[in-house]
Amino acid sequence: MTIDQAIAELFRREINCGCETFIDAGIHLWIGDVMNDRRAETQLPRGHFAESGQWLIDEARRLFPEAFVGPRLSPE
Repeated sequence: MTIDQAIAELFRREINCGCETFIDAGIHLWIGDVMNDRRAETQLPRGHFAESGQWLIDEARRLFPEAFVGPRLSPE
């Protein structure tokens, strides 16, 4: 799953998430938000951006399993 698909899917399921890139460090990902606390975060090194979308979905599913009951992930 691409990162844009993952972010759109989590938005649809009302789960806050984010990402931030650093030229030398890779990509920083998180689930949650500043007001309600970040529940999970990771840093993926350069060359591993393709894993970022799946990390967001996997962590969201672990933290909020109730949000994944019902319709499957949208194909878009």
